[in-house]
Amino acid sequence: PLKPSGVFDGMMCLLQLRYSGVFEAVKIRQTGYPFRYVHEDFFKRYRLFNDKIKAPSHKDCCAQLIQGLKGDWSELQMGATRVLYRANVHRKLELLRNVEQEKRCIVIQAYCRGWHGRRLRKRLLEVRPTLAAAIASRDLDTLAAAIGKVDDLNIGFPMREITQARRMHDNILKERAITAALEDLQSKDPETHFEAMRKNVEDAEEIGFTSPLVDKVRKIMVEVKERRETVAWLKEGVEKWDRELLGKAMERVGRLNLAATPEAQAGKQTLERLQQEDVMAAEMEAGMASGACTQWDHATIVVAPLEAAVGKGRAYGTFYVPRNKSVFEKAQVVLALRQQLLAE
Repeated sequence: PLKPSGVFDGMMCLLQLRYSGVFEAVKIRQTGYPFRYVHEDFFKRYRLFNDKIKAPSHKDCCAQLIQGLKGDWSELQMGATRVLYRANVHRKLELLRNVEQEKRCIVIQAYCRGWHGRRLRKRLLEVRPTLAAAIASRDLDTLAAAIGKVDDLNIGFPMREITQARRMHDNILKERAITAALEDLQSKDPETHFEAMRKNVEDAEEIGFTSPLVDKVRKIMVEVKERRETVAWLKEGVEKWDRELLGKAMERVGRLNLAATPEAQAGKQTLERLQQEDVMAAEMEAGMASGACTQWDHATIVVAPLEAAVGKGRAYGTFYVPRNKSVFEKAQVVLALRQQLLAE
């Protein structure tokens, strides 16, 4: 039966290779010399084994080259026009050639790296004075020209002067932007544009930029912060009836031009009310200290001063200072006792 196409049978393949003479051809090829270079090509390929060989003919050059090799090369045959050898000899020759190529490559790399290093040094020496002069000038156009010259040279790594020049170039651009922004902001309401001022001043501090304009805006910011802090103290002092906090805030009111603000007015009124409480508490304490009943005769009792002081306190209303409130409550009790004793 016919073998279907696309199906391989191992035995049939073996018989086809055997009967077609493929095995015999391979055997003949193995026993012969499959590698056959002419003398000139062989010498050109393997001359790196000894590049000092000089002979009148390529055949003699090949003979000297083979004699200079270490090891057994008896299987390599020198013909009239060609060099003949088998696969095992070819592998040895190629291995030695690869080793020699690696050695030569290392030497070539060393020379190339040295040449590149010398050329780079020459470029650096050429561009360094230009960069130093540009950095010293702090001129934007000069810095841009120097940086452009360095970029054209394609040095390949950021040398110290290049980094400094680029940083200075960027900082000058930032300084100009900050100056333009602050010039616009200094004439505007600092309360409304405080955050914009703060951002530009922080940017200036980040790059180490100082100028009279930056100092002026910084002072404005400090004043705004003090105003906000003072207003917060006034609000808290009024809410908590804190004499110390209100006193500290009122010391700043005149300097910061806050006298006309509602917070300052409320703080002033609260302080006056606290002072009024202190005066009334002192009067009540003085009334309680005098006119007390020191003996059985009630004629020694004096009620009028204490009664007047307590009357002022009742007319005043609520006492917010804890001590004054306590004095007022105590004075009312003492007044009631004295009035009761007088009525007996």
